[in-house]
Amino acid sequence: HGQNKAASNGSDLYRDRLRVEFPGRPYKELQLRIRVLIEKRLFRRKKNALLTQWERDKRAVLEEAASQTRVAAMAMEFEEELAAERDMEEVKRQEIKRIHSSNVEKFLIKKKIEDQQRAQQEAEAAAAQIRKEKQRQRELEANEERLREYYAEKTEMERKKQQELMEAAILEEKLRRKRAIVNKERVEYRMDLLEEKQHKQLEKKLEIEREEMEQQRRLDLLRQQVASQFEHVGIDKDRVIQNTKAYQHALDAKNFKPLFEVHGYNIDELMQDQRFKIATALQAAGLHKNSYAKQVILKAHTAVQSRPSMVSNFELKD
Repeated sequence: HGQNKAASNGSDLYRDRLRVEFPGRPYKELQLRIRVLIEKRLFRRKKNALLTQWERDKRAVLEEAASQTRVAAMAMEFEEELAAERDMEEVKRQEIKRIHSSNVEKFLIKKKIEDQQRAQQEAEAAAAQIRKEKQRQRELEANEERLREYYAEKTEMERKKQQELMEAAILEEKLRRKRAIVNKERVEYRMDLLEEKQHKQLEKKLEIEREEMEQQRRLDLLRQQVASQFEHVGIDKDRVIQNTKAYQHALDAKNFKPLFEVHGYNIDELMQDQRFKIATALQAAGLHKNSYAKQVILKAHTAVQSRPSMVSNFELKD
């Protein structure tokens, strides 16, 4: 996981560096360059691995040659020693030679096995590294495929959204046209009602004018009928503007002294009090039982000065 993350960071570094070096190049060309760089890096690693293996094999061959040389030298020395003692120790020399040959063979077999194991381990390590690089490449391609799918889905969603907006606009236009038709019918209906109302008003006005003309005609006719009966009545301008007998009789009644003394208030005196006026208006509206109305009545100012004995200690509460 750490190696994959490091490889991903390396690809990001390649991409950032290429964007800096080639700011005008498209995204696909940058990705192609990244792939080329990764392929070059894999080739270099494979080449280095092969060269390292070749060096190791070369050292193994040289070591094997040196070992053989040392063994040959040892064998020659041993043969010289044996040649000096051949007659006396032939059996011992043969046994020693057999033991030596067996040891050399065991040493060579062991060394060969170790070299094979080392080469196998190095080959497995190189194969594992190659598999990791291939896995990293597959992951990179999978990420690119997911990016392409994401941009394709995003483009499709934007297209569907634009289509929905266009359909909504078309539907709104249809509704607006329908409302315009309905509004036009309403306006026409209202215009018809207005014309009908104006027509009725005109007919009513003409009817009033005809009634006034008929009334004037009747008055003129009545005036002509009574003109001969009131020829002796003269013109009196003062009599026109003076009070009538009924109104004068009412004025004279006010100046009369009442039969009994009045200890309360009459309506004129009560209406001089602003509080009485407000209370009367609130009672007529049916709001006199409201707490706010009571507070308004209490706070109202009046020009009538109350007697000290008429001051009440009663307080209205909500």
